Amino acid sequence: MNRRRDCEQLDRRIGVLKVYGANDGELKLLLLRLTAHGNVLKADNYLISPDYFGTVRNLLRTQYGCPVMATQGASGNVAPKYFKSILDPPDACDARFIRSDTALMDMAEEIADSIHRTLDSICPQPVNQLAMFSKTITFCSDVPSYNLAQDIAADAKRYCGIDGTSWLAEVQRLKSVGIQEQSDFTEVQYFVVGNGCLCGVANEVMCEFALHISECLHDDYIYFGGYTNGCTGYFPIEEEFDKGGYEVYWSMLIYYIYHGRVFPFRCNSASELIHFVVENSM
Repeated sequence: MNRRRDCEQLDRRIGVLKVYGANDGELKLLLLRLTAHGNVLKADNYLISPDYFGTVRNLLRTQYGCPVMATQGASGNVAPKYFKSILDPPDACDARFIRSDTALMDMAEEIADSIHRTLDSICPQPVNQLAMFSKTITFCSDVPSYNLAQDIAADAKRYCGIDGTSWLAEVQRLKSVGIQEQSDFTEVQYFVVGNGCLCGVANEVMCEFALHISECLHDDYIYFGGYTNGCTGYFPIEEEFDKGGYEVYWSMLIYYIYHGRVFPFRCNSASELIHFVVENSM
């Protein structure tokens, strides 16, 4: 479900790559591309867990007798429908979401049911195209005015309980030495096999990125995702800037020390990234 109550944008595709042995014709691997956050378990979970990704892998491995891998799609604004928590988490706090003690298996079974309906129709073909490559683009972010930073920190404290003291100090330090903008290299990585392509960036990108890229290329088999060999912060779509909140501003108050910048990329960066991915696709 989209985290925003007023937004119904979702990438409803499950990408499936079915790998067979060329010599024995046996199923060797299922590679899935899933499109919801791996946070069925919420903040009151203190276990180390692969969340529903692990349950999906275990269930399908039992059913199909082969290893199963799962990769994350563009899901920075997409939360799992089922969740397990005694809390009322901000990303599952309305009637669209279902609290369940078996939430991990509930998610896994819905995914498995969807895959069962199509898996037999996927016919193995010789690999006629195989490539891995990457392209790099630079994006910039502004250092906000101290007054704006104070307003953002106050909202983050009020609505999320986030302490922005150290972030405010860093904004003030940057301003004091004349730094007005920060930049970051974004690597877009591509894995092309047959008529399909997995590509992604090391950001928490929103589902609209994948939808727009697929639409621009008129290709349902290009699957754009985030968290690709790392995570360097949320990458909002333009419309999210007016809404603000955790995905756009507040997360930076916590993770700026890891991301190397104190503010999100500029608003037009989303369109630039979509165009860049499309232009560099094979």
